[in-house]
Amino acid sequence: MPSSPPAAPPSSRHSGIENVEALTSETFWSPRALPDRLLVIGGGAVGCELGQAMARLGSKVTLVHRGSRLAPRESRRASALLRATLEADDVDVRLNTSVERFVSATEARLSDATSLAVDRVLVAVGKRPATAGLGLAEAGVTTDERSRVLVDSSLRTSNPAIWAAGDVTPLPHFTHVAGVFGSLAGTNAVLGLRRSGDGASIPRVLYTQPEIASVGVSPDDPEAEGCTVLAIDHEHLDRAVAEGRTSGFSELVLDGRGRVRGASVVSPRAGETIAELTVAITTGVSASTLGGIMHAYPGYSDGVYNTSIRQLQREFSGGACGAAVQLLRRVTRARHRARERLGGGADAPPRA
Repeated sequence: MPSSPPAAPPSSRHSGIENVEALTSETFWSPRALPDRLLVIGGGAVGCELGQAMARLGSKVTLVHRGSRLAPRESRRASALLRATLEADDVDVRLNTSVERFVSATEARLSDATSLAVDRVLVAVGKRPATAGLGLAEAGVTTDERSRVLVDSSLRTSNPAIWAAGDVTPLPHFTHVAGVFGSLAGTNAVLGLRRSGDGASIPRVLYTQPEIASVGVSPDDPEAEGCTVLAIDHEHLDRAVAEGRTSGFSELVLDGRGRVRGASVVSPRAGETIAELTVAITTGVSASTLGGIMHAYPGYSDGVYNTSIRQLQREFSGGACGAAVQLLRRVTRARHRARERLGGGADAPPRA
């Protein structure tokens, strides 16, 4: 099956973009000259990553996004930090804005009633499934309104003899998801297995600077209701202070039993840090367990470690655990006082 091509902007049917030599994630690497003025349509991962990169290379970048915040799948805090980072790199971010029409190949009229002179246009509004002409309806394979193939937890389609994975399904469009779930679908189909894919612990990384890595439940999700959110700003992280990159944070979403249900990390190499948290979510590990595991120092993973230590402190100071700790402290103090009364000193061994 061919790879999924980039999607066109929602307004392209009447915007005149067909008269513009627009670039996509597939053709972006073809031009040999740096555009002086680049218009980026879309505020998701591709738009933010390439927009920031081109601004740092010297292009005057304007990023237009129809939504109210960048990278809407990320937490509001991460999205706000991302916008601040792009604007610090001189990217002109226009939220709640779209391209109404292209007056010419070098002039765009925006929904905020401004005109924009451009040299190149990058369309980064996602992908569309390459399912046309496959005869899915004739094969009894059900698709949704966006022509994506619907699958169950084992990646089997409505035709019990057909499995699907990758960008043609509603699953997240990431290379690692396509690889892992493609292998799962293949072995299920060939070996007759019914193994299920774990869609609740799919990590994702926005490769901006700093990176934004997330997995599981976001603090803004309805699923987070009743959960505890613990966070640490990286201005208190020694590695971040040493490198002068203190704008990030580490954030954990914990359920009522203290288990990690979600996480976000904003820092250099956050894509590596998120692996530990993906394992924690997949295996049902608690934050206190993470806090009890030795971590190398100093590192950006200290954000996760220090946040987990806070959970340990919470558990030690409250509930049955807190009561037990207080009891042990009282018993220990009583033993010391008894030894002192016997004349042996607080550190002397007890007499026979």
